[in-house]
Amino acid sequence: MKKLLTFLWKVKFFSTLMWSPQMFSSLFMFLTMISSLSILSSTNWIIMWILLEINMISFIPLLNMSNSQNDTPIKYFLPQAVGSMFILLGGVASSSFNPQIFIMLGIFMKLAVVPFHQWFPSVMNSSNWLLCFMLSFWQKLAPLFMLFSLSLTNKISSIPMLTIALSSALFGALMGMTQTQMRSIMAFSSISHNGWIISALMVSLTASMSYFLMYGLLILILFPMLHKLSINNIKQLKMFPLLSILPTSLAILSIAGMPPLLGFFPKIMALTAMVNNQMWLTSFILILSSLLSLFFYMNASVPQLANSSVINKSYNQSWLMILPSIMPLSLMFTL
Repeated sequence: MKKLLTFLWKVKFFSTLMWSPQMFSSLFMFLTMISSLSILSSTNWIIMWILLEINMISFIPLLNMSNSQNDTPIKYFLPQAVGSMFILLGGVASSSFNPQIFIMLGIFMKLAVVPFHQWFPSVMNSSNWLLCFMLSFWQKLAPLFMLFSLSLTNKISSIPMLTIALSSALFGALMGMTQTQMRSIMAFSSISHNGWIISALMVSLTASMSYFLMYGLLILILFPMLHKLSINNIKQLKMFPLLSILPTSLAILSIAGMPPLLGFFPKIMALTAMVNNQMWLTSFILILSSLLSLFFYMNASVPQLANSSVINKSYNQSWLMILPSIMPLSLMFTL
Protein backbone atom coordinates (compact mmCIF):
# COMPACT_ATOMS: atom_id res chain seq x y z
CA MET A 1 0.00 0.00 0.00
CA LYS A 2 2.82 2.35 0.87
CA LYS A 3 4.60 1.62 -2.43
CA LEU A 4 1.38 2.25 -4.33
CA LEU A 5 0.90 5.62 -2.64
CA THR A 6 4.53 6.54 -3.36
CA PHE A 7 4.10 5.60 -7.00
CA LEU A 8 0.88 7.62 -7.32
CA TRP A 9 2.54 10.64 -5.70
CA LYS A 10 5.43 10.48 -8.17
CA VAL A 11 3.03 10.22 -11.09
CA LYS A 12 1.11 13.24 -9.82
CA PHE A 13 4.34 15.20 -9.27
CA PHE A 14 5.70 14.58 -12.75
CA SER A 15 2.34 15.21 -14.43
CA THR A 16 2.07 18.51 -12.56
CA LEU A 17 5.61 19.41 -13.62
CA MET A 18 4.97 18.48 -17.26
CA TRP A 19 1.77 20.50 -17.52
CA SER A 20 2.94 23.52 -15.55
CA PRO A 21 2.84 27.02 -17.13
CA GLN A 22 6.65 27.14 -17.01
CA MET A 23 6.83 23.95 -19.06
CA PHE A 24 4.39 25.33 -21.62
CA SER A 25 6.30 28.61 -21.76
CA SER A 26 9.61 26.84 -22.36
CA LEU A 27 8.06 24.65 -25.07
CA PHE A 28 6.54 27.57 -26.96
CA MET A 29 9.73 29.60 -26.62
CA PHE A 30 11.71 26.70 -28.09
CA LEU A 31 9.27 26.36 -31.01
CA THR A 32 9.41 30.10 -31.65
CA MET A 33 13.19 30.15 -31.79
CA ILE A 34 13.68 26.92 -33.77
CA SER A 35 11.11 27.94 -36.41
CA SER A 36 12.90 31.26 -36.98
CA LEU A 37 16.27 29.54 -37.27
CA SER A 38 14.85 26.94 -39.66
CA ILE A 39 13.77 29.69 -42.06
CA LEU A 40 17.40 30.79 -42.36
CA SER A 41 18.26 27.47 -44.01
CA SER A 42 15.23 27.33 -46.32
CA THR A 43 15.04 28.43 -49.96
CA ASN A 44 11.44 27.50 -50.79
CA TRP A 45 8.84 30.22 -50.17
CA ILE A 46 6.10 27.74 -49.25
CA ILE A 47 8.30 26.09 -46.62
CA MET A 48 9.21 29.55 -45.31
CA TRP A 49 5.51 30.36 -45.05
CA ILE A 50 4.81 27.15 -43.09
CA LEU A 51 7.66 27.94 -40.69
CA LEU A 52 6.37 31.50 -40.29
CA GLU A 53 2.98 30.10 -39.32
CA ILE A 54 4.58 27.79 -36.74
CA ASN A 55 6.52 30.77 -35.42
CA MET A 56 3.38 32.90 -35.11
CA ILE A 57 1.30 30.15 -33.48
CA SER A 58 4.10 29.44 -30.99
CA PHE A 59 4.55 33.09 -30.03
CA ILE A 60 0.89 33.91 -29.38
CA PRO A 61 0.66 31.72 -26.20
CA LEU A 62 3.73 33.53 -24.85
CA LEU A 63 1.90 36.83 -25.26
CA ASN A 64 -1.19 35.37 -23.63
CA MET A 65 0.74 34.04 -20.62
CA SER A 66 2.55 37.29 -19.86
CA ASN A 67 -0.16 39.88 -20.59
CA SER A 68 -2.95 41.15 -18.42
CA GLN A 69 -4.69 42.59 -21.50
CA ASN A 70 -6.72 39.92 -23.25
CA ASP A 71 -6.68 41.68 -26.63
CA THR A 72 -2.87 41.76 -27.01
CA PRO A 73 -2.61 38.33 -28.73
CA ILE A 74 -5.38 39.41 -31.15
CA LYS A 75 -3.53 42.64 -31.95
CA TYR A 76 -0.47 40.57 -32.78
CA PHE A 77 -2.31 37.80 -34.63
CA LEU A 78 -4.33 39.87 -37.12
CA PRO A 79 -1.47 41.73 -38.89
CA GLN A 80 0.70 38.62 -38.78
CA ALA A 81 -2.05 36.54 -40.37
CA VAL A 82 -2.64 39.13 -43.11
CA GLY A 83 1.10 39.31 -43.73
CA SER A 84 1.30 35.53 -44.01
CA MET A 85 -1.59 35.59 -46.48
CA PHE A 86 0.29 38.03 -48.74
CA ILE A 87 3.47 35.94 -48.53
CA LEU A 88 1.51 32.80 -49.45
CA LEU A 89 -0.06 34.61 -52.42
CA GLY A 90 3.38 35.71 -53.55
CA GLY A 91 4.72 32.20 -53.19
CA VAL A 92 2.06 30.58 -55.38
CA ALA A 93 1.36 33.42 -57.84
CA SER A 94 2.65 33.22 -61.38
CA SER A 95 5.42 35.53 -62.56
CA SER A 96 2.98 37.55 -64.68
CA PHE A 97 1.41 38.98 -61.51
CA ASN A 98 4.73 40.21 -60.05
CA PRO A 99 4.55 38.03 -56.90
CA GLN A 100 7.40 39.94 -55.24
CA ILE A 101 4.96 42.77 -54.50
CA PHE A 102 2.78 40.46 -52.40
CA ILE A 103 5.80 39.03 -50.58
CA MET A 104 7.14 42.51 -49.80
CA LEU A 105 3.76 43.62 -48.43
CA GLY A 106 3.61 40.56 -46.19
CA ILE A 107 7.16 41.09 -44.95
CA PHE A 108 6.52 44.78 -44.23
CA MET A 109 3.43 43.89 -42.18
CA LYS A 110 5.44 41.45 -40.10
CA LEU A 111 8.27 43.97 -39.66
CA ALA A 112 5.81 46.71 -38.56
CA VAL A 113 7.19 49.35 -40.90
CA VAL A 114 5.15 52.42 -41.87
CA PRO A 115 2.26 52.29 -42.76
CA PHE A 116 1.77 48.81 -41.25
CA HIS A 117 3.07 49.74 -37.81
CA GLN A 118 -0.11 50.44 -35.78
CA TRP A 119 -0.14 47.12 -33.95
CA PHE A 120 3.49 47.18 -32.84
CA PRO A 121 3.59 49.95 -30.15
CA SER A 122 0.41 48.62 -28.57
CA VAL A 123 1.72 45.06 -28.31
CA MET A 124 5.11 46.26 -27.06
CA ASN A 125 3.53 48.47 -24.41
CA SER A 126 1.62 45.54 -22.88
CA SER A 127 4.48 42.99 -22.94
CA ASN A 128 7.31 42.26 -20.54
CA TRP A 129 10.87 43.13 -21.49
CA LEU A 130 11.72 39.60 -22.65
CA LEU A 131 8.85 39.63 -25.12
CA CYS A 132 9.79 43.19 -26.11
CA PHE A 133 13.19 41.85 -27.13
CA MET A 134 11.54 39.00 -29.02
CA LEU A 135 9.25 41.43 -30.84
CA SER A 136 12.00 43.94 -31.63
CA PHE A 137 14.64 41.46 -32.78
CA TRP A 138 13.89 37.75 -32.87
CA GLN A 139 10.47 37.94 -34.54
CA LYS A 140 11.98 40.18 -37.22
CA LEU A 141 14.82 37.77 -37.97
CA ALA A 142 12.84 35.55 -40.36
CA PRO A 143 11.04 38.36 -42.29
CA LEU A 144 14.31 40.24 -42.73
CA PHE A 145 16.03 37.10 -43.99
CA MET A 146 13.26 36.75 -46.57
CA LEU A 147 13.80 40.38 -47.56
CA PHE A 148 17.55 39.73 -47.82
CA SER A 149 16.78 36.76 -50.09
CA LEU A 150 14.69 38.99 -52.35
CA SER A 151 17.50 41.54 -52.54
CA LEU A 152 19.99 38.87 -53.65
CA THR A 153 17.75 38.00 -56.60
CA ASN A 154 17.41 41.69 -57.56
CA LYS A 155 13.62 41.39 -57.47
CA ILE A 156 12.97 44.34 -55.18
CA SER A 157 11.10 47.46 -56.34
CA SER A 158 13.60 50.04 -55.14
CA ILE A 159 11.53 53.25 -55.14
CA PRO A 160 8.51 51.96 -53.11
CA MET A 161 10.82 50.13 -50.73
CA LEU A 162 13.02 53.18 -50.18
CA THR A 163 9.95 55.37 -49.64
CA ILE A 164 8.65 53.01 -46.95
CA ALA A 165 12.10 52.81 -45.34
CA LEU A 166 12.56 56.59 -45.12
CA SER A 167 8.98 57.07 -43.91
CA SER A 168 9.62 54.55 -41.12
CA ALA A 169 12.86 56.25 -40.09
CA LEU A 170 11.24 59.70 -39.88
CA PHE A 171 7.90 58.61 -38.43
CA GLY A 172 9.53 56.49 -35.73
CA ALA A 173 11.73 59.41 -34.71
CA LEU A 174 8.86 61.92 -34.63
CA MET A 175 6.51 59.66 -32.69
CA GLY A 176 9.23 58.68 -30.25
CA MET A 177 9.52 62.34 -29.22
CA THR A 178 5.92 62.30 -27.97
CA GLN A 179 6.27 59.23 -25.73
CA THR A 180 7.00 58.96 -22.02
CA GLN A 181 6.61 55.18 -21.56
CA MET A 182 9.89 53.32 -22.10
CA ARG A 183 8.27 50.47 -24.01
CA SER A 184 6.56 52.90 -26.37
CA ILE A 185 9.84 54.74 -26.88
CA MET A 186 11.63 51.51 -27.74
CA ALA A 187 8.76 50.48 -30.05
CA PHE A 188 9.03 53.64 -32.16
CA SER A 189 12.81 53.39 -31.93
CA SER A 190 12.55 49.92 -33.46
CA ILE A 191 10.35 51.28 -36.27
CA SER A 192 12.93 53.98 -36.97
CA HIS A 193 15.78 51.45 -36.98
CA ASN A 194 13.77 49.32 -39.42
CA GLY A 195 13.97 52.25 -41.80
CA TRP A 196 17.76 52.31 -41.46
CA ILE A 197 18.06 48.56 -42.00
CA ILE A 198 15.90 48.55 -45.13
CA SER A 199 17.62 51.66 -46.53
CA ALA A 200 21.03 50.06 -46.02
CA LEU A 201 19.77 46.92 -47.76
CA MET A 202 19.28 48.94 -50.95
CA VAL A 203 23.04 49.45 -51.27
CA SER A 204 24.81 46.86 -49.11
CA LEU A 205 23.62 43.54 -47.71
CA THR A 206 26.61 43.45 -45.35
CA ALA A 207 25.84 46.89 -43.92
CA SER A 208 22.18 46.01 -43.43
CA MET A 209 22.90 42.69 -41.69
CA SER A 210 25.58 44.30 -39.51
CA TYR A 211 23.16 47.03 -38.48
CA PHE A 212 20.42 44.55 -37.57
CA LEU A 213 22.74 42.29 -35.56
CA MET A 214 24.28 45.24 -33.71
CA TYR A 215 20.82 46.58 -32.88
CA GLY A 216 19.85 43.16 -31.53
CA LEU A 217 22.98 43.05 -29.37
CA LEU A 218 22.34 46.52 -27.95
CA ILE A 219 18.73 45.85 -26.95
CA LEU A 220 19.81 42.49 -25.53
CA ILE A 221 22.03 44.52 -23.21
CA LEU A 222 19.53 47.32 -22.53
CA PHE A 223 16.24 45.51 -21.91
CA PRO A 224 17.47 43.36 -18.97
CA MET A 225 18.77 46.55 -17.35
CA LEU A 226 15.38 48.22 -17.72
CA HIS A 227 13.73 45.09 -16.29
CA LYS A 228 16.10 44.97 -13.32
CA LEU A 229 15.54 48.65 -12.49
CA SER A 230 11.76 48.31 -13.14
CA ILE A 231 11.79 51.37 -15.38
CA ASN A 232 8.51 51.84 -17.21
CA ASN A 233 8.45 55.63 -17.53
CA ILE A 234 11.29 58.05 -18.25
CA LYS A 235 10.25 60.09 -15.21
CA GLN A 236 11.37 57.18 -13.03
CA LEU A 237 14.95 57.87 -14.08
CA LYS A 238 15.12 60.86 -11.74
CA MET A 239 14.77 58.45 -8.81
CA PHE A 240 18.22 56.95 -9.45
CA PRO A 241 21.65 58.49 -8.91
CA LEU A 242 23.52 59.10 -12.13
CA LEU A 243 26.19 56.48 -11.41
CA SER A 244 23.65 53.74 -10.71
CA ILE A 245 22.05 54.06 -14.15
CA LEU A 246 25.20 54.95 -16.07
CA PRO A 247 25.34 51.56 -17.89
CA THR A 248 21.68 51.93 -18.88
CA SER A 249 22.28 55.48 -20.11
CA LEU A 250 25.28 54.38 -22.16
CA ALA A 251 23.27 51.55 -23.73
CA ILE A 252 20.50 53.98 -24.71
CA LEU A 253 23.01 56.45 -26.17
CA SER A 254 24.64 53.60 -28.07
CA ILE A 255 21.29 52.75 -29.67
CA ALA A 256 21.04 56.44 -30.56
CA GLY A 257 24.30 56.13 -32.50
CA MET A 258 26.43 58.43 -30.36
CA PRO A 259 30.15 58.15 -31.13
CA PRO A 260 32.31 56.41 -30.07
CA LEU A 261 29.76 53.89 -28.76
CA LEU A 262 28.96 50.63 -30.57
CA GLY A 263 25.76 51.84 -32.20
CA PHE A 264 27.70 54.50 -34.12
CA PHE A 265 29.62 52.06 -36.32
CA PRO A 266 26.77 50.30 -38.19
CA LYS A 267 25.24 53.70 -38.95
CA ILE A 268 28.48 55.07 -40.36
CA MET A 269 28.88 51.86 -42.36
CA ALA A 270 25.40 52.26 -43.84
CA LEU A 271 25.90 55.95 -44.60
CA THR A 272 29.27 55.29 -46.23
CA ALA A 273 27.67 52.74 -48.56
CA MET A 274 24.90 55.19 -49.45
CA VAL A 275 27.30 58.07 -50.11
CA ASN A 276 29.41 55.81 -52.31
CA ASN A 277 26.26 55.14 -54.34
CA GLN A 278 25.46 58.89 -54.45
CA MET A 279 22.29 58.53 -52.38
CA TRP A 280 22.67 62.01 -50.92
CA LEU A 281 19.00 62.71 -50.21
CA THR A 282 18.52 59.34 -48.53
CA SER A 283 21.57 59.95 -46.34
CA PHE A 284 20.31 63.40 -45.36
CA ILE A 285 16.84 62.11 -44.40
CA LEU A 286 18.34 59.31 -42.29
CA ILE A 287 20.68 61.74 -40.52
CA LEU A 288 17.69 64.02 -39.88
CA SER A 289 15.75 61.11 -38.38
CA SER A 290 18.66 60.33 -36.06
CA LEU A 291 18.87 63.97 -35.04
CA LEU A 292 15.18 63.93 -34.11
CA SER A 293 15.63 60.62 -32.28
CA LEU A 294 18.48 62.13 -30.30
CA PHE A 295 16.03 64.28 -28.34
CA PHE A 296 14.06 61.40 -26.84
CA TYR A 297 17.16 59.23 -26.44
CA MET A 298 18.82 62.00 -24.43
CA ASN A 299 15.64 62.51 -22.46
CA ALA A 300 15.54 58.79 -21.64
CA SER A 301 19.23 58.41 -20.85
CA VAL A 302 20.09 61.47 -18.74
CA PRO A 303 18.09 61.67 -15.49
CA GLN A 304 18.57 65.43 -15.20
CA LEU A 305 16.55 65.89 -18.41
CA ALA A 306 13.71 63.60 -17.35
CA ASN A 307 11.66 66.49 -15.96
CA SER A 308 12.09 68.76 -18.99
CA SER A 309 11.11 66.98 -22.17
CA VAL A 310 11.84 68.99 -25.27
CA ILE A 311 8.46 68.14 -26.71
CA ASN A 312 6.53 69.43 -23.67
CA LYS A 313 3.81 71.94 -24.44
CA SER A 314 5.37 74.57 -22.20
CA TYR A 315 8.94 74.95 -23.44
CA ASN A 316 11.47 75.94 -20.87
CA GLN A 317 13.26 79.16 -21.76
CA SER A 318 16.68 77.65 -21.11
CA TRP A 319 15.95 74.87 -23.60
CA LEU A 320 14.96 77.45 -26.23
CA MET A 321 18.25 79.23 -25.67
CA ILE A 322 20.47 76.16 -26.08
CA LEU A 323 18.57 74.32 -28.83
CA PRO A 324 20.12 76.39 -31.66
CA SER A 325 23.57 75.34 -30.50
CA ILE A 326 22.67 71.72 -29.75
CA MET A 327 21.17 70.97 -33.16
CA PRO A 328 24.22 71.77 -35.33
CA LEU A 329 26.52 69.93 -32.93
CA SER A 330 24.22 66.91 -32.92
CA LEU A 331 24.10 66.93 -36.70
CA MET A 332 27.88 66.93 -36.83
CA PHE A 333 28.56 64.25 -34.24
CA THR A 334 25.42 62.06 -34.24
CA LEU A 335 24.35 59.85 -37.12
